[in-house]
Amino acid sequence: KVSPSAVGIVCYKGEERKVTMGTGTGIIINTDGYIATNSHVIGDSKTAYVVDVVLADGNTYEAKVVGIDTRTDLAVIKIDAKNLVPAEFADSNLASIGEDVIAVGNPGGMEFQNTLTRGVISAKDRTLDLSTQVKYIQTDAAINPGNSGGPLCNLYGQVIGINSAKISSEEYEGMGFAIPSRTVKEVVDDLIKQGYVSGRVKIGIMGTAVTATEAMYNNIPQGIMISEVIKGGPCDNGKVKAGDIVVSLDEYEIKSFNDIFTALTNYSEGDKATLKVYRPDIEDYVEIEIVLQADR
Repeated sequence: KVSPSAVGIVCYKGEERKVTMGTGTGIIINTDGYIATNSHVIGDSKTAYVVDVVLADGNTYEAKVVGIDTRTDLAVIKIDAKNLVPAEFADSNLASIGEDVIAVGNPGGMEFQNTLTRGVISAKDRTLDLSTQVKYIQTDAAINPGNSGGPLCNLYGQVIGINSAKISSEEYEGMGFAIPSRTVKEVVDDLIKQGYVSGRVKIGIMGTAVTATEAMYNNIPQGIMISEVIKGGPCDNGKVKAGDIVVSLDEYEIKSFNDIFTALTNYSEGDKATLKVYRPDIEDYVEIEIVLQADR
């Protein structure tokens, strides 16, 4: 039932399609060519790759990226095709631990297109470092590279999640994670409608997380080291500088971008917040008030 709704996604560097940057899976969500997948499958970007979609019947179409949401690792792409077979979605809240599930995808690439694996729901509401915006469904169905973006289904062939990640090491086996269909529906509907997710705010910086090891060796605090202040954003006030390390937002401690995203769920557009940064050149902390903007 679900196989015609699962598609292969192949990403290339450049129109010549000589260099393959990665493969993944997608789910047809309506007859008009809209397809849901993981944001990381298409490089977390609207423009990084040339994206092709391979249908279950082997027909290939070039896709355009409608919208991405890196906070939940979801994306919507669209192909110019009609009369496609959309997947049927079920409410992930009704899924229960121990329930049989199947995963459909393209592990390792298109050579093994539409591979089905089977397992059970091992747990619900799992949080991972990947995203604090998502409470994942955990499964022991085999999830391999290339399965990303593909459907996790109940035995009625209804999608209850989008396969997103696995814990991969010699010490673990059968630890796969899927974004619940309820989260998928909320995000995907927004991406199709307006290209971004509603109701979010931003502080307007780019940067990298300072790890505990880096903090110890350099005698600096953990936090987000700012590499760029986004022009016109909340931090573009002449007071926040590249090189500053964000350590807190009001009472919320910041050690990673997930900490920022989690903190920002408590704010609305126009709210004021105090950003505390460590400034290495003066070896001291500075507090700066910013006004949060909508994240579109």
